[in-house]
Amino acid sequence: MPLYEFSCLAHGSFELRRPFSQATAPARCPQCGELARRVFTSPNVPRTPAWIVEGLTREERSRHEPRVATREEIGLPAYDPEAKPQYHVAKGRPWMISH
Repeated sequence: MPLYEFSCLAHGSFELRRPFSQATAPARCPQCGELARRVFTSPNVPRTPAWIVEGLTREERSRHEPRVATREEIGLPAYDPEAKPQYHVAKGRPWMISH
């Protein structure tokens, strides 16, 4: 169950663990019993695994400055405009069958 923070006007903030189904419902202050409103805070990021944080950081960075890979970096030979194509061209009309 997630941990939610609430704020009582008389006693300040306190935290409660409750199910997702009760996320929007107000809570009672443990000291005075009055209704307290939920305080929206950021998620507990320090507990996020390092590989997820690294991926999110890389994704955020690539939004503004995408990395461009060269042909050599991805294992392809350098571009040569004079090179002949590496595919096979059939002679004649290979789709025609003679009788």
